[in-house]
Amino acid sequence: MYYPIMMHMEGKRCLVVGGGLVATRKCRELLKCSAIVEVLAPLLSHELLEKHQDGKIKWTTGEYHNEYLNNINFCFA
Repeated sequence: MYYPIMMHMEGKRCLVVGGGLVATRKCRELLKCSAIVEVLAPLLSHELLEKHQDGKIKWTTGEYHNEYLNNINFCFA
């Protein structure tokens, strides 16, 4: 079952935890909405790695800690 939600994401800092296929889909949609996307994951999918190399997303490796939520408007995990 889905819970529909509509949010204005332009300029919002969004943290996506994970770098696999689900995270890739979430990042793709957030970028379409002009969100500022940051990814926390040990590895990235090929598509996310390209977006990082192109400067479209910020990538941080390592374990999740609550401090990663500082200055973040939305977190997707």
